[in-house]
Amino acid sequence: MQIDSRCTLLGCLVCVTGLLLDLGSCTAAQSELRITTIKQDPYTMSKGSQLEGYCMDLLSELAKKLGFRFKVQLVKDASYGRQDESGNWNGMIGEVVRGTGISILLQKDISESAGFLDFLSPFSAETWIGILVAYLGTALCVFLSARISPCEWSQPSGEENKFSLLNSLWFAAGALTLQGAGPHPKALSVRIVCCSWWLFAVVLLACYFSNLSSSKASDAPQATVKGFEDLANQDRMEYGCLAGSSTLAFFKNSNNPSYRRIYEHMERINSFVTSMDEGVRRAREGNFAFIGESVSLDLAVARHCDLAGELSYLRSKWWASSCTVDSAQSSALQPHSLKGMFLVLALGLVVGLVLAVLELTARSRSTAGDQRVGADVC
Repeated sequence: MQIDSRCTLLGCLVCVTGLLLDLGSCTAAQSELRITTIKQDPYTMSKGSQLEGYCMDLLSELAKKLGFRFKVQLVKDASYGRQDESGNWNGMIGEVVRGTGISILLQKDISESAGFLDFLSPFSAETWIGILVAYLGTALCVFLSARISPCEWSQPSGEENKFSLLNSLWFAAGALTLQGAGPHPKALSVRIVCCSWWLFAVVLLACYFSNLSSSKASDAPQATVKGFEDLANQDRMEYGCLAGSSTLAFFKNSNNPSYRRIYEHMERINSFVTSMDEGVRRAREGNFAFIGESVSLDLAVARHCDLAGELSYLRSKWWASSCTVDSAQSSALQPHSLKGMFLVLALGLVVGLVLAVLELTARSRSTAGDQRVGADVC
């Protein structure tokens, strides 16, 4: 019974914490309260896209008796709240302390230069190793099949063959440029090996350029400012909030040193905006961070893909927008994604070598038969 009573008390505290989120800033014109809570059976549970449980029923009864409307949201980091070394709270307590769920809106940083090895990004390291092994294996198979097959010997007695090991390496490398390089094979076995490599090269290049284009188009540059601490400790970017808003009152009345510096900076340079549209416009123009309620700023981020809303490292994990690109499309291709083309190449190499041996066997038998016929005639 003691454990049950503690759990019930915990569930009630969750709801009361959520109610405190907006009671401090609620006015006669603002009749909808934002409630923050955390999943905990049987107090708050998911039922499809809705929430149910003891806290939800309790809120409904309180709303009827006190005459208010409410909107419930789960705390983003799924924690009750803990204070870090700098005095900032996370979890539900952090949302209560912040009052209205404040976030930062700014233009994405696209100034980062590409790395010297970014051209290797379409394929993983394992895939590049597999391609190198396939290249060397193909060149070796071309050399061996050309040496084994008698059709590649223009003068069998002189043992003259154009497909030396170096020429075979050059021939395989030329296929990767889709230009080709001599000498051209005459034996069927060598042609099968070469055709398998050509098919492999065409598919490989198609995958490379497709994934390279996708990875470049889907790059999501991160903003240089990750939170209020970064914003307060830098002087290169201007920032401001809506004049006369609850966001301004929060920074003005806060005892946090970083928040106080933000307020004093905005007050000193008078960087306030008169409307949300003006704040979004200045953020899109660059070198300006607009501070406001996270719900409104998230809507701006979803509508304008050149903007980024930064409040914590969990933002990208829990929030999605129309700017989000499927990461599977831009990730480096792994060997298992290209196993089909590797299998086709391996099959072609094996068939070519086997056919070269059969060609040599057939020529040997034919030569032996001609020699026997000549001996009989003599």
